[in-house]
Amino acid sequence: MDLPDIARLLSHPDDVLKVQALTALLAKLDSENNDPAFRKQLQLLYEAMQSPTAQIADVATEWIAARATATVDELAKFPPTLGRILKDFDALFTEIFARVKKAVHRRYLYRLAFAIVESQDEAIINDPKSEMGFIRVFLRFASLVPDIEIATEFFVHRSDVILNLVHSRRELNPAVTDWLLRLGFEKAVNKEKFFECVEGLLSQRHYALVQQHVGDYAVQFWLRHIESLVPSSMITAPSNYESVVFVVARILISGSADAVELLRANNLILPSPLLVLPLFNFIYVQNQFVKAFPSNRRMELVGRLTLIFRKSSELAKECQFGKPPTVVRSIGEWLADVVAKKQASTLLNEWTIAKSTNSILYSDVNGLLVLVTLFPFVETAPEREKFLNLLRATVTQQTEALVVNFHMCQVTLTDDLPTKNDLIASVAEIPVNDRLTKQIVKFLYAFAQLDGTFEAAFNGLESIFKRDEAIFTTQEVQALLQIPKEGTESAEKTAARFRLMKAVCPTEWGEKLVSKVVKLIQERSDVLKDAIDCATNLSSIEMIEIGKLRKIILPKVSKPGQEAALAAYCHFLATSVIDEDEEDLAVDCAAELWAYRVHASPIVREAAYSALKAFKAAHLPETLVSPQENPTAAPQFLSGVQVFDGIGATSQDDAVFAAFGKFLSKALTIDVNQLSRKHFVAGQGTTTNESPLFVALIPVLRDVLQGGDKGLIALELVEPLTRTVMPVSKKVVRCNQILTSAIAGLDVNSSDFDASLKALVTLKAIVDLLYAHTRESNAAINKRLTCFDAARSVSETLTKAVSDTSKAAELALFGMATIYNSLEATVFSEAAIDPLKRAFLPENLKHLATFRRQVVDVAARVIDPTFKAVTSDFKFDSSSISTDLAVFVILYTLNRSQMAHDSSEELALTLAKSHVEASVTPDGSVLSLVLTSFNDKDSDDPTVTLVRALQNRELLSDEQLASFKPRTVKLLAQLFSVDVALIDLLLARLPSDPGAENRFIGLKDSSDVEALWESFTNLPDALHTKYAPQLAKRLEKIVKSDKSKLLPCAAGLADYCAVFHAGIKARQVLLADYSRLPERSILRHAVTVAAQKDTPIGLRGAILKAFIGIRRTDSTELPYRLPLLDWHAFGWSSEPSLRASLLAIAVEQLDAKLLYQLTKDPSTKVTFEDLVENEKTLASELSRLADTLPNATFTDFIEVVIEKWHEANWPEGPVSTTLADLAERRPEVLRALRRRFPDFDTPADLLKPIIRAFALVPGILSADIATGKLGELWKELARGDRMDLAALLRAVDWNGENRKSAILLTSAWLRDRCTAGFREQLMKRLAHVVGGAKEADLNAILGLFLALLAAEGRLPLILLSVDVEQQYEVLLNSIPGQFRQINDLTNPSKILQHTLKLPSSEHDIILQCLRIALSQSAISPFEIDPILLNEAIN
Repeated sequence: MDLPDIARLLSHPDDVLKVQALTALLAKLDSENNDPAFRKQLQLLYEAMQSPTAQIADVATEWIAARATATVDELAKFPPTLGRILKDFDALFTEIFARVKKAVHRRYLYRLAFAIVESQDEAIINDPKSEMGFIRVFLRFASLVPDIEIATEFFVHRSDVILNLVHSRRELNPAVTDWLLRLGFEKAVNKEKFFECVEGLLSQRHYALVQQHVGDYAVQFWLRHIESLVPSSMITAPSNYESVVFVVARILISGSADAVELLRANNLILPSPLLVLPLFNFIYVQNQFVKAFPSNRRMELVGRLTLIFRKSSELAKECQFGKPPTVVRSIGEWLADVVAKKQASTLLNEWTIAKSTNSILYSDVNGLLVLVTLFPFVETAPEREKFLNLLRATVTQQTEALVVNFHMCQVTLTDDLPTKNDLIASVAEIPVNDRLTKQIVKFLYAFAQLDGTFEAAFNGLESIFKRDEAIFTTQEVQALLQIPKEGTESAEKTAARFRLMKAVCPTEWGEKLVSKVVKLIQERSDVLKDAIDCATNLSSIEMIEIGKLRKIILPKVSKPGQEAALAAYCHFLATSVIDEDEEDLAVDCAAELWAYRVHASPIVREAAYSALKAFKAAHLPETLVSPQENPTAAPQFLSGVQVFDGIGATSQDDAVFAAFGKFLSKALTIDVNQLSRKHFVAGQGTTTNESPLFVALIPVLRDVLQGGDKGLIALELVEPLTRTVMPVSKKVVRCNQILTSAIAGLDVNSSDFDASLKALVTLKAIVDLLYAHTRESNAAINKRLTCFDAARSVSETLTKAVSDTSKAAELALFGMATIYNSLEATVFSEAAIDPLKRAFLPENLKHLATFRRQVVDVAARVIDPTFKAVTSDFKFDSSSISTDLAVFVILYTLNRSQMAHDSSEELALTLAKSHVEASVTPDGSVLSLVLTSFNDKDSDDPTVTLVRALQNRELLSDEQLASFKPRTVKLLAQLFSVDVALIDLLLARLPSDPGAENRFIGLKDSSDVEALWESFTNLPDALHTKYAPQLAKRLEKIVKSDKSKLLPCAAGLADYCAVFHAGIKARQVLLADYSRLPERSILRHAVTVAAQKDTPIGLRGAILKAFIGIRRTDSTELPYRLPLLDWHAFGWSSEPSLRASLLAIAVEQLDAKLLYQLTKDPSTKVTFEDLVENEKTLASELSRLADTLPNATFTDFIEVVIEKWHEANWPEGPVSTTLADLAERRPEVLRALRRRFPDFDTPADLLKPIIRAFALVPGILSADIATGKLGELWKELARGDRMDLAALLRAVDWNGENRKSAILLTSAWLRDRCTAGFREQLMKRLAHVVGGAKEADLNAILGLFLALLAAEGRLPLILLSVDVEQQYEVLLNSIPGQFRQINDLTNPSKILQHTLKLPSSEHDIILQCLRIALSQSAISPFEIDPILLNEAIN
């Protein structure tokens, strides 16, 4: 049969002819070897695939399939053309896809395509991206012919293939998708995992499918789609109700009545503590609807739910939460587990901490539900207060109604009166909208009628009124403002009504109460005091005429028994100062009050003084007390005597003293502004080093000091010798000459304790002086020269001295240590006061550390020649340096430094201490005694005790100082740079010599120079100034008449200069009283009264408190708040009740002596309570102290403050905040904090108050302080936005034993300290680096990724203070839920793909997150490795 006939017959209506034509065509195809002819014949066969006759289409496709899928051996019996053309699958699929739409019997084409696909390699078949793979061919057919037949004809036998197809649902007919979903559940090995992968594709129409295959997930699915289900939809309640109770609660809050009825019908609303608030809220809302629109259906539902609500509330009262689960998976289970383990209080404490750093916590309904469910399990009143504070902090527009309903619900349920009152007080503090405010007002009105709750209700209404005055117009408030007749209600409830009225009076609504208040004053003597208080409040806004009302009130309060009303009347009189146009009225009222200050009743006296503080100077003229001395002059303000007139006349109680103190404070403020400014400047009472001895004797002795053998004397006298040398550069030259020539003569190893100690002190003094002069000279020459240049210059001088004689090596080494101490003090002080210097502080600290390291290394090499040291600029012959001196230099330098030590310095410190313990015993020499003081072992030697006290800036008792002379104390104090104020305190405790003054006076005509100097130096310091001129004249006369006395005189002067003068260049001689102030001065008289022995302690305390905070209006320009005074001399610190006030005075007055007395003397040391009493003053003045006090003094004081706060476990407050600010610019503060900073070993350390207060201070966690297992991790986290991701990934072994703790800590920090935007950026950075990361880095990325996921939750599920394993399980179980809440899963999905291949204990969680990403179409199955995809499904 020819080809045209075949073509004609294939389209003939007769099926028999079609068969004959097809048979002929097939025979031709099997034998045709001509390519063009074969292609023409093949086209006819392709057309036959579209034939309406099923057997024709069947045979045609079957023939093609057999030939196309034949093996090489099978094709050998056919012409080559056939195999070549039919093996071109691209062309073959093109023909199939082109004809499938027109084909009548498409299933044969499907079968042909499937046969071709199956004939290929397995890799091509399963490759979702291959155009000839199964998935792409299937989807191509589905796009051309959206027919369910394709799904039934294609044999889909693998779950991963089905998953790929389902996620291409946009290309599929819905019926095909549903068929594939059904087939997927049937084929899936693990149906639950398959469900998780496709859950996002399912809707309510798939409920039956879900229920059939994954019953455990059916309830969750049913609940999520409950609003779309038909009323007859039924579900079997789960065995573990806690797994769904949270979802049920959300539906009760925001779901429809139909949805709630469906829940009830399916037995999914069961009694549970978590449902108390949701049920109450639903019942309340439905009752509102029923009132507006009666509905039997709603009423019936409310009735049934009310029964469940009662049972739930009973469970809450009994603190029962059902049986705790064995495995924690859901929020409800976790909450039950927390309650079962009695961790509610712990959790509440941690959440309070978390809320303080992250305000978004609990700001949604989920968090609120968990929080309110804990309420029945809060046991104590402090915990209840903490709970309610936290609850109010969660209020948003979304949750405000729920929070209000919670309070109403719990007030109704609880029988405990304190709990009820706490809830009533709390609901009034909630900031809500106008509608809810009116609801709360009605609620409070109801409880204002009850005896046990009216106090809390009235207080609550008062609180609401202060926030929203519009409630005044409500009927409830108007009713409560009605004062009932006498005797008809309790006095307490009437007082509560008046409190509310008093709150209304000073507002614009007070006008409506004027007539009522006046009427009460006129007619009701039983409430006279409260009525006058209301009048006072009205008068405070000038809404009532004081003059007229005074006439009404005065006769009534003058009656016996009305002392309380008279006290209230005093405060009413004080409002006369408000109207500045009524000056005469104010003066008249002040005069009346002045008379009441000596009233027989204490409460009237107290009220009078309290009221008087409101008046100005013009209202309190001197004529109040006595006639004016000069009638022609303007009256002056009260004098000091007049202010105190009457206060001590009779016995007074503490309340009157306290009120007087407040009035005195106002009077003192007026007084100090009237004093001359000269009393407030620093020069008052200050003496300099221009002693008459130096002025008279230096010119006489100058020639004798020029000799070369007088170098040591010149060295001791270097300061007075160079004082008049100008310019400063010449001073430097002269000091250099004296130092270089005399340094070798100093002997610190002398057996004479005094001589060797004076040698050390002398060297220290000359080095300090040379450094100061060099700095001053450099500043005059070139402003760019720094303190380091000055230190380098002095170092060169010492090096030159060493090169001249090796004997000076050890002294030069000590000189280097002295330079370092001065240099460090300079760097810190400059940074404290100069912002520009502060900017360069980190760089300067590095230079400082290098200088110190060089000093320490030189000394360490003396102890151990093998010590590894850095290259040093200091060249010393260590063989000439004694080991003891080298040890002393190390200890002297490192122990006094405010900077942290590096590892090499720690090693040197260990070497030095080891030498002290092994080789040093006290033998009477300076070095042995000083070194022994560095030993931790106890010592009975009094000198060792003194040295330790001086190093620690501590005061010793009189008994401990009994064996010492002033000379020894002064020298040791100078060696350790003790503050002058502390030296004075020490010297005052030394035993006095009553005959010293007489002995000196007895030598006034003596020519014995040595005896004169000895007797003079034995005098107390206070007498040196008195007798110095006399001694100077006598010595000058002696040496002028006898030249042989020049040298002894010079030696005596040098000794005096070195011991008694060198450490005190300038000092303040504080006066013991204010006698220099004008006689009328109130300040002067106040101090005089306080100093009198018979002054009551209460009055003295009130006077001292009045001094606190007093300052002139121009106080910012003055260094002192009050004129200088020796506050320590009064001895008031011995009284414990006065120490807090004295501390505040010392801080404000920058009184170092008093500060030392209050912080270093064990008998007068202030307590933490004393510090807290003045916390605001302390916090506001600390910065001024840092900028003004000497470094050592400030350091000593701040150490005490930090130690006290540390002992109290760092309570929150302004001092902690100020210390954090100071730590950024004062290294000594930073070091003090760092020494007390704890190790990071567990995530629970995050809750420690010191960490919360200071962990984010820059530099607080440095390389040497970030200790503990998690120290380096927290150090990097604390950098915040500046954190280095690479360093963060290396900060801890993320795959080691600390992995779980690291993830917990990181998660908590990211949740509580970082914004959502920061976490999003961190996720992007992880996604960016994950592609090229090595396996070790992948483990770190995975750990950080898990922490990020857990941190996304608004519920802080991590229990930081319990076992790490339990914490970690809670965190892991929360991660899938948090992952589901992320809006953009692009970056997380990318991280998932790369971390799936890691073997880890969290692998299942990662796979679950992957399934969620698939379900939400955040990632395509095509993008996942088929092996991993199969693992995720199966």
